[in-house]
Amino acid sequence: MTSVSASDHGEEPQGAVTTLSESALEADVIVSAAIADVVEESKLADSTVRLGTAPLGPLLFWLCFPTAISMSINAIYNLADSFFIGKYTGTVGLTAISLATPLETLFATAVASAVGVGAGAYMSVLLGKGHLSEGRMLMAHFLCLGLAVSIIVSTCTMSTLEWLLVSLLGCSEAVLPTLLAYTRVIFVFAPFGYFMVAGMLPLLRCENRAPVAMMMQILASLLNVIGDPIFMGVFGFGIEGAAYSTSFSQYAIGACVILFYLRPKTTSDVPPNFKGMFTGGFDIKIFQRILSGGIGQYLSMLPPSLCTIVANKQLARYSSTSTEGDTYVAAMGLASRFQSMLFMPLIGICMGLQPVLGYNYGQKNFNRMKRATVRVLYAAFGFTIVCSLAMEMFPYQFCG
Repeated sequence: MTSVSASDHGEEPQGAVTTLSESALEADVIVSAAIADVVEESKLADSTVRLGTAPLGPLLFWLCFPTAISMSINAIYNLADSFFIGKYTGTVGLTAISLATPLETLFATAVASAVGVGAGAYMSVLLGKGHLSEGRMLMAHFLCLGLAVSIIVSTCTMSTLEWLLVSLLGCSEAVLPTLLAYTRVIFVFAPFGYFMVAGMLPLLRCENRAPVAMMMQILASLLNVIGDPIFMGVFGFGIEGAAYSTSFSQYAIGACVILFYLRPKTTSDVPPNFKGMFTGGFDIKIFQRILSGGIGQYLSMLPPSLCTIVANKQLARYSSTSTEGDTYVAAMGLASRFQSMLFMPLIGICMGLQPVLGYNYGQKNFNRMKRATVRVLYAAFGFTIVCSLAMEMFPYQFCG
């Protein structure tokens, strides 16, 4: 008897049918994911979509100019802060903040900036891809990471504060009480305050809201300048008043930014999804992406701070008296704050470029990324030329 196979009757073997079914299922999944991406991308606000569609010239001006202005205002605030500290506490107070600034940068400003830049870079890519649900998860992880890092920084610095001031900074006995009073307040309150300002503002820029970030930065500086004479003069807190004023301004602005994201009718594309994060658990990969994206920012801020620490110690070491050394340190601190007025706007110009690069990287629009980078390089080069010529032509007007 002759056996007849299924293929002889025109029927497909069962294995082939299974393979076809699996292939069809995979195709459905791919199509569904693609449709979901398109739907999510269509929900992006017009301001965010402009990062990939608007003419580069006006777009970069919209992003870079407000950021440069906000950084300039921040530099001017630093000088105004020095004025009030010098008025109410004298040379000792100026020496104290000159010594505290690099330490504050290493353990507060740079850490907050690194977390913010890392999250901002990743957020820009997600917005470019239209992955809003992942962006909301990133925002929730970012806020939790900022709180955790702030607590760790405060705990570590406060537990070793006197050693850091004496051994690392080389603080003299005359300045140590003043420096301790200032840094104790700063490292209790400021780490989370810096995170809410320096960390949150890059995320506003990711959604093409650079003017809003600028207003927040300017308002923080104004609150700080107004708070200095109130806390130091009216309340009589001395050098601690400057630290309270700094912390108060940061928390006030930080609260406004967080409320912008948490309010029920927020216009943000990526309000934090805490429910999804706590239900599904923390995603370690998101933390890794934030930290890996921000490590470069921290490393770029590390050398200037270390150089300032070394220079301060050398000034104190080679001075004939400790009083003379403290005066030199105070003078160098003022000079550094003035110098920041020239390079802070340059940093702002470069920061304005980041949302364009991240968004178009997510869109795989590499040609637009290249053209945007070239334009910003030209702008930064022109700015440095103008500043250098102005300093050479009018040195006494600037330094007098």
